[in-house]
Amino acid sequence: MQFDRVLTTFASFFEREQMRYALIGGLAVHAWGRVRPTRDADFAVDADRSPGVISFAESLGFAT
Repeated sequence: MQFDRVLTTFASFFEREQMRYALIGGLAVHAWGRVRPTRDADFAVDADRSPGVISFAESLGFAT
């Protein structure tokens, strides 16, 4: 997975939809300078906005 492309794609979506979000999980730990192998990208969003994020991710071919 090309994490830079994934992050840019999702950040653009969150900004366009005016969603609050946070990068969490292994990729977030890596961003803070600690190496933690991961093969996914995890985001936290407001619960009422999650169906839209899931639809967006699945439309791009991601498993949710």
